[in-house]
Amino acid sequence: MTMFPTLINAALEFIEEKLDSLHENTDDLTTPEDVASVRREQALIGQEIESLCLLLDVARAVTKMQHVQIEKLLRQAGRHEAAHRITALVRAVAALDEDSGQNKAEE
Repeated sequence: MTMFPTLINAALEFIEEKLDSLHENTDDLTTPEDVASVRREQALIGQEIESLCLLLDVARAVTKMQHVQIEKLLRQAGRHEAAHRITALVRAVAALDEDSGQNKAEE
């Protein structure tokens, strides 16, 4: 997990703290439904993390392609908005990777 490690760690720690607090609750106010609800949240967070990683992998694959040619073909086909999106995607991934590289250098 190289992208968004702080965000991902915060989400995972948050849900673990919720589970811990439910398990440590000694006043019998915690119900099995409470625990099940937190477990569902935990599963959703895990799915969202996987989806984010897959999205970034796909975005990186697009940026490694000859995106200039893709943009050119889209523009020739009159798909200017799609070409702008490809350009924005390439820039966003480059910025994320650059930022991630800087963070690694600082550690």
